[in-house]
Formats: sequence, C-alpha cells, structure tokens
Amino acid sequence: MTTAGWFALGGVVIGGILKWLCVLVLGRGSCARMNFRDSPAVVRGSGQGFYRLDPTSVQQVAQAITEAQAELADVQRSIERAYADGVRQESVEGLRTHRDSLKQRLKRLEVDLEEVRFVFGEQPTEQHGETGVASGLRAA
Repeated sequence: MTTAGWFALGGVVIGGILKWLCVLVLGRGSCARMNFRDSPAVVRGSGQGFYRLDPTSVQQVAQAITEAQAELADVQRSIERAYADGVRQESVEGLRTHRDSLKQRLKRLEVDLEEVRFVFGEQPTEQHGETGVASGLRAA
C-alpha cells in the first residue's frame, strides 16, 4: 500500500490479496473474471498501474441516476405528447429507442450504486424501483 490511499493493482501481491478477498466475500465463481479497474469505486491514480478508491463515487453515481431519471421522464413526456398529437409512429421510434437505452443505463447505474455503497460501507436507504433489488444486502 502506498501513501494517500493509493495502491498498485495487477501486481502479484496486491492483486492476489484483492482476488482472495473477493473470493472470501463473493465466492470463487463471482471473482473468476473480476477486474477491479472496472469498479465505479476505483479511479486511475497518478501513475500507470496505480488506482485509488474514490469516496465521492457514491455521490457521483447517485447524481448520474438522478439525471438519467429526469431525462427518462422528459423522453416519456415527449412520447406521450407525440401520440396525443397524432404523430406518425416512425417519428416516435427514435424516442422509444432512447427511452429503452435510458432504462438500461438506469439499471446499470443502480447496480453501480449498490457496489459503491457496499465498498464504502454506506447503508442503502431504499429498494430500487426498476430492479427491485433489496438495498440491505450485505456480505456477512
């Protein structure tokens, strides 16, 4: 471990310890292809191969969810207006595609929020509406 919360990933010792902790908490199958650099809680460090945990990621992911929900509501209202105005279905297809991609993005962001809350030990406050995932899930 280096100073200021920075750590090297990919090294035999640190990478091995992180993989061992993952297996201990989540089970061997869950960690077989895990790449810690892809975690929303991890940001690139000052040098190549260095990463750090970013405690602000909880707020960043929560903000991204809020923005995606607002955009989804706007798109849904646009679709409803288009149908009310009698617009051709082909014109609405782009909005429907965008709505579907926003729903998928929200699901991914909700999973990311669960992860960063788990990493930083924060208790989730509610159950997610889209995924229905219980927020109180924790490793023993």
